[in-house]
Amino acid sequence: MRYLPALLAAVLVVCFASPATAQQEPTPEHKALDYFLGEWTYEFSGETEATGEVNFRWFGDGFFLHWHETFRAASVSPVEAVGWIGYDAEGKHYTWSRFWANGNSDTGKGWKHGDTWTFVMDESHQEGKLTTMRTTWTVLSPESLAITWERSVEGQAWELTDKGKVTKVK
Repeated sequence: MRYLPALLAAVLVVCFASPATAQQEPTPEHKALDYFLGEWTYEFSGETEATGEVNFRWFGDGFFLHWHETFRAASVSPVEAVGWIGYDAEGKHYTWSRFWANGNSDTGKGWKHGDTWTFVMDESHQEGKLTTMRTTWTVLSPESLAITWERSVEGQAWELTDKGKVTKVK
């Protein structure tokens, strides 16, 4: 019984030790996300004619980029979204999570090759068919990106759905 307090203290330390204490500095892959910091506007054409604004900022200590977005299309009322992009050093890919105010969400993985960022969303069912979305962001300058959205239905070839431009405001 006299060892019980020491045993309980050891268990509490192991169980409640904060994983943040073992956290390292952001990697160069995390720091590459600095490009997106600030306020941006976008315009898309294709299946969806849309405009919007998005504001990127660091969340926490530089491991996740957080964004707030307002999407406008003629067919729907403006919809807001929040999202996060981070880097999974073990998996060697970026992570994407976005949550829309209308109840929709998307998650996926991404990769950066030179000035091109590609994110592939997790599969979902759209109109009863297994669908995967892919977005590609190509850096045109420090203040602009070209962006495309593509869809693959039931594992078929990628089909372009939308393309547009993103411009940094500040």
